[in-house]
Amino acid sequence: MDPFEAIYRVAQKELQGETPLFLAVSYGNNALFKRLLEKSEQRAKFKDTDIGHDCLNCAIIQDNKEIVKALVELPLFEFDWIHHPMVSLKAISHLHTAATLGRFEAFKIMVDIESVDIGGRDPYGKTTLHHACDVGSMEIVEFLGIVQALLNLDTVDPDSNDLEGKSPFYYAVLSGNDAIAKILADDKRVDRSIEGKAKEDRPDYEKTRPILIVEEV
Repeated sequence: MDPFEAIYRVAQKELQGETPLFLAVSYGNNALFKRLLEKSEQRAKFKDTDIGHDCLNCAIIQDNKEIVKALVELPLFEFDWIHHPMVSLKAISHLHTAATLGRFEAFKIMVDIESVDIGGRDPYGKTTLHHACDVGSMEIVEFLGIVQALLNLDTVDPDSNDLEGKSPFYYAVLSGNDAIAKILADDKRVDRSIEGKAKEDRPDYEKTRPILIVEEV
């Protein structure tokens, strides 16, 4: 028996309701995941269930660039990863998830593959720049600046406010990401008057925010 088929059959027995695709990505078994993705019956599930979104979200969290690429390279008519089905329940897009976690490679893959709105807002009014400044991903911040300059985009606004009236610069200062804050402060569009308020808010924010580790290369 084909070893991939053997693993597939074992997975079917052990998952107890979960799909083989999600099991494969959960355990980082890229070879099995890609083999399963070749099966039309597996890809067909993407249209009627959230399994594709669950797999992509898991891959982004695990920083599994290979699986992220395999999923977003699928035709949008098979897997529309750009539009999250749970957005009405305040779910953020996969691009925003990558920015929130500082997953630069996954972020770049998604931007390169499809014409996504890199300046789009999540249900809380935050852009990917808000999230990158908060988590401290210098790579994403610099990448957004380069893309904005090359494409002359107005959507990447370093002084745009979320629904709470807070800018990317505010979050950079709030989170103690001084190098990023300095870059934004050099932009004449940025309102630096909120720097003092952000520093005042920092102690309370540090008590409540989750601890995320961002690896820069």
